[in-house]
Amino acid sequence: MSERGTELYAFIADRLDEEMRQRYAQEGSDAVDRYGDQRREAMALHTAMLDAQSAGDEDEAARHREALADRAAVWAVHPDHPLRAAA
Repeated sequence: MSERGTELYAFIADRLDEEMRQRYAQEGSDAVDRYGDQRREAMALHTAMLDAQSAGDEDEAARHREALADRAAVWAVHPDHPLRAAA
């Protein structure tokens, strides 16, 4: 199951990268600041999921994986969305 969480994290990171490139031209450093905050939040969820799984706490790992899925939901119609591909 950590594979699904890692796929979700990579997907989120890619979408945030795309958004930052698109918005930077219009919003400048504000876009970069938002990007950094959102990227750190996604990374923290991914790290917490992996830590919980390493500790054998599957419930906690599942909670973090679900939080990653919730974060990725804003791009639900994207053709590369990991949960869309799995459906």
